[in-house]
This record gives sequence, C-alpha cells and structure tokens, in this order.
Amino acid sequence: MNIKDYIASGILEQYAMGLTSDQESEEVESYVRKYPELLVELHAIQDALLNYNLSYSKEPLHNLEHSILGKIDALPATPSAPLPSAPKPMAGADQKYKKAIGLAGIALLAALASLFYLFQQNRQTKKALADTMSQMEQLRSDCEAIRNSNAKMADYINKVGDPNSKAVVMKGLEPAPNAVAVVHWNQVKKEAFIEVKDLPPAPKGKQYQLWAIVNGKPTDMGVFTLQAGDNELKSVPFIASPQAFAVTLEDEGGSPVPTLDQMYLLGNV
Repeated sequence: MNIKDYIASGILEQYAMGLTSDQESEEVESYVRKYPELLVELHAIQDALLNYNLSYSKEPLHNLEHSILGKIDALPATPSAPLPSAPKPMAGADQKYKKAIGLAGIALLAALASLFYLFQQNRQTKKALADTMSQMEQLRSDCEAIRNSNAKMADYINKVGDPNSKAVVMKGLEPAPNAVAVVHWNQVKKEAFIEVKDLPPAPKGKQYQLWAIVNGKPTDMGVFTLQAGDNELKSVPFIASPQAFAVTLEDEGGSPVPTLDQMYLLGNV
C-alpha cells in the first residue's frame, strides 16, 4: 500500500467529517491501526476541523441564563391545574420546520465541503512549493558546478595560454606507445606543469616520476599519481635549461635515479 497516495485520495478527510460509508469507515479504521503514519495524519485532520469549528463558534450571552430563569419565575403558579396538552402543530408549520432542518443540513455539508476543498488546496500548494524548492536547489547545484568548471578553465587558459609558456610534448615509448603527456614550462614565471593526455594508471605500489634531462643527466622533478579521467594540470618543480623531459614508472615514493627500462614518456625541449 502506498501511504502517500492513500492520504492524497482525501478519504481521511471524508472519514473525519462523517461522509464515508460503513465499508469505507471500516477500511480507514483498519488502515489507521496498521499504519502509524495514517493515524498521525488523521489526528492532524481532526485537529484542523476542530480549530475551524471553534473559530466560527459563538459563546452565549453572559446574562442569557438569568434572563431565561427570570421569565420562568414570572410565570403564574398553577400547581393544581392539569398541564395543558401540547397543541398539535399546524401542517404548514411542520413543513416549514422540516424545510429549515433540511436547509441547515445542506448548509453544514456545504461548509464541510468548502473546508475539505481548502484543505486539499493547502496540501497541493505545499507540495508545489516543495517541488519548486527542490528544483531551485538542483539549479543552485548546477550553477555551482558550472562556476567551478569555468574557474578551472580560466586557470588552465591563464597558465597554458601565457605567451612565455612553452609546451613540450612527451610521446609514449615501448611500455605505453599510445601514451601522451605535455610539460608546460615557463622560463619567465619560473613555473612548470605536467598535463597527462593518455597514460595508463600506475599499478598498485607504483608511481610515475617526472625527470628533466639537464646537461645529459636526469634531474628528479617528483612523483605524481593519476586517477581515471584525471587530465588536470599538475604543478611540478621548475628546472632551468632542460634539454628534455621523461617519465618513468617507479616504486611508490620515487627513485633517486630513473629505471630506464620502465621509461614510458620522452620529449625534447
């Protein structure tokens, strides 16, 4: 059973107003005993009906009781006389009485129907408001993601698009012939970044290590870790006057000298 759909059907409001059939009433009472959520909702509906009734009820006048008792005391005392029999109501008066009762019943049903309509409208308004708030939250999240993406793109363009930045492409060697990476090297700002285009993730316990070849000797530029889909710029130490850059696969933490048979990438400046 779907609790939300059952509540939205309006059967609980009809039950609270006494508009359900015997079979429907038994069904409501059975479900209320079985599902605590329905009992809470039914109590809320009953409280709403009670508050509505109290808000439109009127207190009797303070002196009404004294006025009635005074009129009774003013009647002549005739204890010995037999009580007169009640006069038979005239046919027309009886019809007017019945008509008044019928109109009062219709007015009551109309008031209850109006209350039920307002209750349903209030429920629908709250649901629409909740849906709108959810959509706004999703839009806010999307805007934040776009803002972060734009910030990263602006930072990338600022670093890579600098006229003093030189892109050194490193191509894949025998261990990974399809691998590609780029070192962005800026002599003026003394900055260097590596951008990995296509390099397989390092095996467990291994890390990639970047080297600069200076005067024919390798100089350590640190290790870096890759994750799936990772293509962001990674800052690396700046090395002056490099002749080439290379990437090797080393034990986790790096090595003081490159493992030449595990050289994955190489590119000349």
